[in-house]
Amino acid sequence: DGSVVTWGSRDSGGDSLSAADALRGGVVQVVGSDFAFAALKEDGSVVTWGDPHSGGDSTPAAEGLRRDVSQVVGGYSAFAALKTDGSVVSWGYPDYGGDSSSAAEALSAGVVRVVSTCHSFTALKGDGSVVTWGNLDYVPGTSDVPLADEVQTDRPPRALKKDEQPVDDSGPCDKSSAACAGVVQLVGTCQAFAALREDGSVVTWGLSEYGGDSSAVEDEIASGVVEAVSNYYAFAALKQNGAVITWGRRDSGGDSSAAAARLRDGVIQVVGTSDAFAALKEDGSVVSWGHPFFGGDSSSIADALCSGVFQVFATSEAFAALKFDGSVVAWGSAAAGGDTSSVAGALSGGIIEVVGTCQAFAALKDDGSVLTWGHPDYGGDSSDVCPEAALHVSVVDLAEAGAHKERPLQRSKRTKDGSVVTWGSRDSGGDSLSAADALRGGVVQVVGSDFAFAALKEDGSVVTWGDPHSGGDSTPAAEGLRLDVSQVVGGYSAFAALKTDGSVVSWGYPDYGGDSSSAAEALSAGVVRVVSTCHSFTALKGDGSVVKWGNLDYVPGTSDVPLADEVQTDRPPRALKKDEQPVDDSGPCDKSSAACAGVVQLVGTCQAFAALREDGSVVTWGLSEYGGDSSAVEDEIASAVVEAVANYYAFAALKQNGAVITWGKRDSGGDSSAAAARLRDGVIQVVGTSDAFAALKEDGSVVSWGHPFFGGDSSSIADALCSGVFQVFATSEAFAALKFDGSVVAWGSAAAGGDTSSVAGALSGGIIEVVGTCQAFAALKDDGSVLTWGHPDYGGDSSDVAQALSRGVVALNR
Repeated sequence: DGSVVTWGSRDSGGDSLSAADALRGGVVQVVGSDFAFAALKEDGSVVTWGDPHSGGDSTPAAEGLRRDVSQVVGGYSAFAALKTDGSVVSWGYPDYGGDSSSAAEALSAGVVRVVSTCHSFTALKGDGSVVTWGNLDYVPGTSDVPLADEVQTDRPPRALKKDEQPVDDSGPCDKSSAACAGVVQLVGTCQAFAALREDGSVVTWGLSEYGGDSSAVEDEIASGVVEAVSNYYAFAALKQNGAVITWGRRDSGGDSSAAAARLRDGVIQVVGTSDAFAALKEDGSVVSWGHPFFGGDSSSIADALCSGVFQVFATSEAFAALKFDGSVVAWGSAAAGGDTSSVAGALSGGIIEVVGTCQAFAALKDDGSVLTWGHPDYGGDSSDVCPEAALHVSVVDLAEAGAHKERPLQRSKRTKDGSVVTWGSRDSGGDSLSAADALRGGVVQVVGSDFAFAALKEDGSVVTWGDPHSGGDSTPAAEGLRLDVSQVVGGYSAFAALKTDGSVVSWGYPDYGGDSSSAAEALSAGVVRVVSTCHSFTALKGDGSVVKWGNLDYVPGTSDVPLADEVQTDRPPRALKKDEQPVDDSGPCDKSSAACAGVVQLVGTCQAFAALREDGSVVTWGLSEYGGDSSAVEDEIASAVVEAVANYYAFAALKQNGAVITWGKRDSGGDSSAAAARLRDGVIQVVGTSDAFAALKEDGSVVSWGHPFFGGDSSSIADALCSGVFQVFATSEAFAALKFDGSVVAWGSAAAGGDTSSVAGALSGGIIEVVGTCQAFAALKDDGSVLTWGHPDYGGDSSDVAQALSRGVVALNR
């Protein structure tokens, strides 16, 4: 429900009473400074609490935080907020970045990403330049260095000790040097930095004893590096062949000679505490090195770490390993999470996620409860909120409250080798042989059109395969897809790529958005987000304007409507039937109207749109029989709507009180009178097939309505849906429900995933993620294997890649 629960030191944000009303719902992101929190809400506003001097009091920046914020970043005692117009607002301790007046002009527009670097902030602009502010004594002179793709700091913010000196300002990344051109990652210890360049080399600068001098490993890090990791005093470089190279303070992990034999190959993840590192290998074993007190010595639990580990997490002084069987083991400083004795029994199974603060861990279980251990003041003691956390945390990502509060149990953020396996119709992307070499590693995103795929790689390049006419052939856009791409979006037979300079490149079927020449000038700069709307694309620019291209006969005339926060389409792209007509172009969202100002969500059926505004009201336009006429429910959707959902022919609006209101084609879900009694309150998720809806209630039950063939009738499995459901997924013709016990049940069209008989036994437990294509489902199990069912041509038959899907899979992409 987007609410926030806090615990820990009261003065440092553990007590959120001052912000209680604002935190009851609608929160999509929570970040922290050292002693305060900031929450980004779905309406684009920001709420803060905790130590006033550390950013808990945002009064000085209040005007800029009322709306249109897209990202909040926490540093040491300060925060920075990136707005949709590309400007930045900061607050908190002035010397540590809370005061950005010295860089006000540079931060007024054009910023695409903000990161914190201990006592300061760094903003990456669309033109590749970097702006820094805060305590620059601790930051090398990189304010004008052009970066190719992403600036990133993996180290938690921390105050330097009294005897530590500022970082040496000399180094390769000064204004006049090109040594750091083409940087794709930037990480730092306390007093040194390492920059990973797009050619796989690493350059370092700063105090030598903190890793600024990498001459001893110069040859090893001159090429083939895919990730740089830092703790407070040393660096580790993960190479493409799975080897790890280290340098910096010897007893803090800079010397890995004791573990050298195990670090020569096969490593897939490296994480650090303040003074040690741990590496996860592809065989599921873990090796650690560095200061013993801070996790460098894991010999006491060596047997538990010899196999079966899925991911490793860290606080500043301890490590925790999540295993494929759902158990967790920890080591390092007892006070900072290395001692699990207080929760040992509960950590023996059922864990699906772990998060570390500075000195404590929290673990999410598959029954929706949360366990905590470690230092009480850093969140290790959650006894004050234990009952509430157990009831509500099940639908929230512990690491960061992301854009979708009812999210699947995804593991896509977890470290893997970045390779891609495909199956299904060969001509539609199931055969990726043409792109095999490029898909062996380094992929960070995969998206699809109707009959093709596009993969975004960590070097900012894009690889495509599948039907050439649907975007599988990206030759016309090849020059623009070689580097600097930050997002790829798939539509119906076409793709669009957003680049770090704010420009957009498109390819695929010209009439459906593959040709963007008609909007070339508007798409040359300033774009911050791109979405697909069936036969066209929509780009949201930093100034709030919208640019559209493609087959605009199916899109109402909204090309110049200013949107407040996010344009979003929740409906899978689909070709309209031959007897369907283009959407009526009349409606409230034309150029001259303000009816759609302040829109935070836009969804569409085949021939109508619904816009959710920041005041909680919904406005609709398009053909009346497809939901364009909402006059019958006008009063019910005039306020308090938190989400709009569409299938191909009808709309459903989820209200703040958990009620659901529907309109559109009656037999496709527009008429929900048969389920009205159960839709009056308590609903937390609504999803749609092409002609039906399903609603998940807070008691774990599911109700469905609409066309029976497409999932509107779930009476055949009513007993299984009366309780215990965690989330509901959909193809175009069937639903699947993932339950808290790890089992999955499905209903609707048998050919499109409604019949699970081929995999029924395997779906009885251990499922952690489900994904639906147009007519098939795939389920990821806790042992790393994948099950598929539904139409063979849409991915329901994965027998050709059965061996590759039998173990080691960590995420599914549709």
